Amino acid sequence: MRHGPRGDFVWFIRPGNTVEPRNVTAGQSFARRTLIDRGLTLKDKVVMDGYFQLDTGTPVEIVKIEADPVPMTAAAARVGACQHRSSSDQ
Repeated sequence: MRHGPRGDFVWFIRPGNTVEPRNVTAGQSFARRTLIDRGLTLKDKVVMDGYFQLDTGTPVEIVKIEADPVPMTAAAARVGACQHRSSSDQ
């Protein structure tokens, strides 16, 4: 997600692998990930890297990469931290 003069946006990949900016509404953020509340569907593809020189209509290549591991939920992180502290106290 990028921040521009017209608000938050992503570079949406259109059929034919060209891009256009699409306005989005950001939700919660955690561990370098941001939930998009509005503006995208589950099947939409967006540019995640190399977006600095993009303009509407720029062709892109879709490259499959391994996703980062899913971060723990905040509740799981708190439980893990508590367990870690109590185990080191023993």
